[in-house]
Amino acid sequence: MPGQELVIEIAEAVFGQRVAMDDNLFDLGVDSIQIAEYCDRLERALGRRIDMVALMNADSFGSFSRTVMTADR
Repeated sequence: MPGQELVIEIAEAVFGQRVAMDDNLFDLGVDSIQIAEYCDRLERALGRRIDMVALMNADSFGSFSRTVMTADR
């Protein structure tokens, strides 16, 4: 799915490490500044608002990407 690829591509660019769909945000050891940068880049790429809380509450990037790709635009 192209949206999932975008979620991962931007995460790897911002976090500076490989990211898998089943990875958890906090298991990667990222900080709040990286999370804000990630949401900003994803918002610009998708052209819509990204809920940072949804990212932090997601159990994996896979579940977050499904939320992002199915959210009302």
